[in-house]
Amino acid sequence: MMDGGRPLFAKDPRLVAEQAFGGAGPGRPPGWRRRWVVLVGALAVLAVGLAGFGIHRVMAGRGKITIKTKPAGATVDIDGMKTFTDYPEDARWILDRREVTWSRPLTVRRQPGTYDIEVTVPGYVTRAARVVVQAGQTASLDIELQEITDMRLEIISVPGGRSVSLDWSVLMQEPDRFDAARTPFEVYRIREGEHHVQIDGDCHYLPWEKTVVLRPGTITKVEAMLERRLFRPKWCTEKEWNEK
Repeated sequence: MMDGGRPLFAKDPRLVAEQAFGGAGPGRPPGWRRRWVVLVGALAVLAVGLAGFGIHRVMAGRGKITIKTKPAGATVDIDGMKTFTDYPEDARWILDRREVTWSRPLTVRRQPGTYDIEVTVPGYVTRAARVVVQAGQTASLDIELQEITDMRLEIISVPGGRSVSLDWSVLMQEPDRFDAARTPFEVYRIREGEHHVQIDGDCHYLPWEKTVVLRPGTITKVEAMLERRLFRPKWCTEKEWNEK
């Protein structure tokens, strides 16, 4: 539409601006929309400030618990919440496991109060502790676990005097380890978990094998009842077969 050769929307720039950005209308004071935007913005800033202040007060009212364990890699239970300690960056690998060393400090924040802590590592005696947390303070715990030394494997065979392979390696006599150990005997310094026990056969008896699971604090007994052969194997000489 045209009005005197000019477009209608450009008839009066001030009127167009007021209509677009909060101009007066029926029942509305001039600039009402602009004031509303400013008010909403101020309320938003106030809400963010109050939230930040509340978070700051909550965090300032908390305390810290710092825990180090030996060995590292322990499970730490703090009133039902489980977490773990980590190895230091310079920890070395010894055979198939990390070296036994102190962990990095584990830090958790808690509200003031008393907390029960339990530290567990497979193959070690579990330890428990109780700590009191105070606002703005740090409670430090260094917890060293003792290795369980009474975990062992007892092996008996009928007939006796047999060499035994554990996880496909022949067990040797302690302490010199020059000769193969023969049943009955006990195995110490053995890791927790699943192991394969095997006794080779000979001219008179069939081979025997079994999988056992060792657990900390237990003595696992294995009794191998060897089954006698009914027929002489081809590799066995007549002389060996006739020997008792």
